[in-house]
Amino acid sequence: MRVLFTLAFILSSGFIMAQQRAQYSLFALNNYLQNPAITGIEDYTDVRLGFRNQWIGIEGAPRTLYFSAHMPINKKNINTEVNFRLRNGRKVKTIVTRDNNSKTHKIKPHHGLGFLAEADKSGAITRTGLNLTYAYHLPVSRTVKLAGGASAGLLNYSINTQNLNMDNASDPALASEAIKNLQVDLGLGMWVYSKSFFGGISAAQFTSQKRNFINDASVTAQNTLQPHYYVSGGFRVKLSPFLSLVPSFLTKLAQPSPAATDINLKAIYNDRFFVGGTYRKDDAFTAIAGFNINSKMGFGYAYDVTTSELNQFSQGSHEVVLNIKLMNKNKTICPDWLW
Repeated sequence: MRVLFTLAFILSSGFIMAQQRAQYSLFALNNYLQNPAITGIEDYTDVRLGFRNQWIGIEGAPRTLYFSAHMPINKKNINTEVNFRLRNGRKVKTIVTRDNNSKTHKIKPHHGLGFLAEADKSGAITRTGLNLTYAYHLPVSRTVKLAGGASAGLLNYSINTQNLNMDNASDPALASEAIKNLQVDLGLGMWVYSKSFFGGISAAQFTSQKRNFINDASVTAQNTLQPHYYVSGGFRVKLSPFLSLVPSFLTKLAQPSPAATDINLKAIYNDRFFVGGTYRKDDAFTAIAGFNINSKMGFGYAYDVTTSELNQFSQGSHEVVLNIKLMNKNKTICPDWLW
């Protein structure tokens, strides 16, 4: 059936067009989108709202909205002691904190819980997903931690047949205005990190289920839920007490398409301002900038300049992300572990 062949072609013809999961230029600001092992990595509840409008000027180009939130459970990076002493005849409470690197302070493992909701629309196809995530963070030394995480949720693919122009209007796949298919999404990840470097591997949609968009036993499902694999890493170079450079990368693989790598370089000033750029081979150059306003809020922006053949039609891509820090008792402005 022509609609099924068309969809199979769209979803299997080159990585940028074929990847079933959304693409993000601001991946360096929220690696949680690709790796559940990051769940609960900070000392506060990390909430992020992001929007991406890809390939401006091309009808039906991808538009993505996501909401993520994750928090630590039983994390004690700072050893806090409450003491009482007399001052002018009155009892006064004083709080003494000792850093995690103190030789007398034992670093303990902790857990993380979170969830991610995404909605991605490309032409007539809409993908929505909701995933719950869990991670276990284990100290392997006083400066390095290793985390393992998992995600589980549901993916719903729907096709609005009213947006399709077909030669055969009697195609049974067009019998309803919307065709929907619900799938289980499972993911795994590992993440190693310290104050000076991070890196990880992860997999999503690795159940590799077949999707059939019509309820007809005589039709064999040809379109498969593709496993996606991610490898990422980076490190931080302190140039001065106020200036740091953070090179990082993200490699994505969704077979049968070839691997694609984003290379990012970001400069951070005074833990508040950052500017940088990303190169995605045969696709785009990206300019990024952002500002950590205070211990409660920050934002980032990215603009892609298309370098592929789509640049004849596209006016680039825009992406924004808003970061909110809840229950941030230590008043952290720049994230401690994800810069």
